[in-house]
Amino acid sequence: MGTFRYLSIAMWVACALFSLRAHAESALGLRMFANATTVKRGDSFQLDVVLSVNGQDAVDEFDLPDLTDFAVLRESESQQASFSTIGGRRAIVVEHRRTFVLQATEAGTKQIGEATARLGGTTARAAPIAIRVVGGPAGKPKAQDHVSSSAPASDDTDGAPPAVADEAAVDARAIDSAIPGARFGDTLPRLFAELRVDKAAAFIGEQITVVGEVYSQVPLGQYPRVPGQKPAGFACLPIDDGVRPQASQRVLQGRAFYVYPLTRDALFGLQPGKVDLAPLEFEVSPSGSFFSRSQDVRVRSAAVTVDVKPLPEPAPPGFHAENVGHIELRASVRPTTVKLGEPFALVVEVVGWGNTEGFVLPQWAGDGSARIFPPTARRERRDSDGLVAGRVVEETLIQPARAGRVVIPSLTMVVFDPAEGRYVTRETAPLAVVVGAGGAAAPSSSTGRRQTIAAGARPLALDIDVRQAAAFGLAPVFGGAVAALGVLTGVLGRRRRTAQDSVVGQRDRRRRERAAAALKARAAVDVAAAHRLLLDALAERCGDDVRASDSQALPPLLMNRGLSDGLATDVVTAIVAAEAARFAPGGAKGQAVEQLLARLVDVDVDVDGAA
Repeated sequence: MGTFRYLSIAMWVACALFSLRAHAESALGLRMFANATTVKRGDSFQLDVVLSVNGQDAVDEFDLPDLTDFAVLRESESQQASFSTIGGRRAIVVEHRRTFVLQATEAGTKQIGEATARLGGTTARAAPIAIRVVGGPAGKPKAQDHVSSSAPASDDTDGAPPAVADEAAVDARAIDSAIPGARFGDTLPRLFAELRVDKAAAFIGEQITVVGEVYSQVPLGQYPRVPGQKPAGFACLPIDDGVRPQASQRVLQGRAFYVYPLTRDALFGLQPGKVDLAPLEFEVSPSGSFFSRSQDVRVRSAAVTVDVKPLPEPAPPGFHAENVGHIELRASVRPTTVKLGEPFALVVEVVGWGNTEGFVLPQWAGDGSARIFPPTARRERRDSDGLVAGRVVEETLIQPARAGRVVIPSLTMVVFDPAEGRYVTRETAPLAVVVGAGGAAAPSSSTGRRQTIAAGARPLALDIDVRQAAAFGLAPVFGGAVAALGVLTGVLGRRRRTAQDSVVGQRDRRRRERAAAALKARAAVDVAAAHRLLLDALAERCGDDVRASDSQALPPLLMNRGLSDGLATDVVTAIVAAEAARFAPGGAKGQAVEQLLARLVDVDVDVDGAA
């Protein structure tokens, strides 16, 4: 009985050891098979590489077979798990499968190389497979890109590399920097970075598109946002700013790569010469799988040289170096009929591609028939197919000086068009505006009734919606106006209590209203409102016809009506500065408001002195 017991124990131990040995031997398995070993030249066949792992650990190393004798048309990866019981313990076996669709491109006996995998101290190997290719003479495959249907196609501007007919052509391709990975020759790495340009030479002001990419045979779990190119001597504009383009797939030297775009920038050369663009250098994280463990890899692209060529000489008269691109020029006026003293707008518009941020638009210098204010500009980016494009609109306010017709002649803009390689001139048709004899003025804010305005040009006092926050901390030179307004308000309050006749009382009431409105105009930085208040005070002091006087006739008129020479000059200076601030881009509106309100206080105080 005891002997049988010991024999049973010995048999159980032997079975357990055999199971453990079998388990250890089956911990890693690798096999490789093709669905055909004889194919015709140009036909495709399927290769499967199957890795079996007992457990869920990822392998330490995995080397795919050498497929350089074939063109890789498609590659996919899948896995499945099965469960079993070994020695009373539940085990899981995970099978990982890599499937390649290959194309036979050369006649003869070709070989799919050995595949290996290692996990811990265990190494598995799959023997090479010989493939017999029959039919037709030998020839190299075409080196063309295949874009996977499962990923969006890249919108890069470079086309497919040329066909390669012999080894000399392969060497020529290897030194062509326009082909991704060409600098590595036949030893293309599994992961690398590229910095590419759409053209190696361009004219001053012509767009050069610079693209940074990562090429990887395995998906990337993480890749960085690198800063765009900003070399000295270039105007640099990002393309697709804030939107990262989707990854795509390409086949290089018969191997499938994932392509991850990093940057895409438009460079516009400002001066001639050759410039080296700095290489990209960063770390990426390939996605981990059962075939390989994830490990950060540092990659570096090669430097790229671009040649900026000078523009052809001689340049036509009127050409500005910033005007390089392809554009259309338009001009219009609105309205086409105005009354004397009313302004109209001249609108000049350019639409096209190029560095629209720097375009210089044509302007009308005038012929003495009108007063011309500085133009305001609006620029809009509307990129199209990787080209920087957009619209530039300039509006110029014009105030006719006499009745009749204001004729704006044809405007011209000379542009160098890189696509045509020559200078071109764009022209607009002449424009005309009919100017009437004038009309009635708007109701006076002090009397509430319409006043008859004498014919002739007058200072602009238009109601304009000023969308600007209240300004604080203005220059100390205008601080006295604030205190003066406060003193004036107090004086007016006392005069209201002691006024004996209705004329003085009405005048005081109007000045109190102006003082309250002045505080609101200051808070809103409303130049038009401050201008109207000053004209109201001048009309009350010197007569209502001062509203219709232009800047040149106003000083002697004010002096003849009792204003001191110095005050009359200061008033006109403030009005002229206010008009310029209202209609010039970036005008100092806060300073103009303070000048107008300071003169308002001076005029109201001068009324008291005159009385």
